Amino acid sequence: MGGREANLVIAPYVEKYPPLYFLSIPGLIIGLFAVMWLIRKFLKKNETTLEKIILTSFVIYWGVGNSSLNLSFLIGLRHTVFNNWTIMSIVGILSGLLYLSFTLNKLRRK
Repeated sequence: MGGREANLVIAPYVEKYPPLYFLSIPGLIIGLFAVMWLIRKFLKKNETTLEKIILTSFVIYWGVGNSSLNLSFLIGLRHTVFNNWTIMSIVGILSGLLYLSFTLNKLRRK
């Protein structure tokens, strides 16, 4: 169907060597945990609640930014805004960051 990788970070590598796509998924998970570690170091807290909040914001990003593309492709919305990787990634990142900042502010006020 002429599908191509839309993620501009891994697209040049995946287009040349398709099996790298499956290796990029564990790399992304390692990267997410590295970001979580950096956020914990920056906030200087070592709580499981903080980890849950950070991981939930990643899940929000993944659900909006990545899974929505797969779902829109499956239900036939191929040429709409829901099938644009750049737009949906930005919406996913903003949604995750809004959740993260709102929840951290709420936690800080307690």
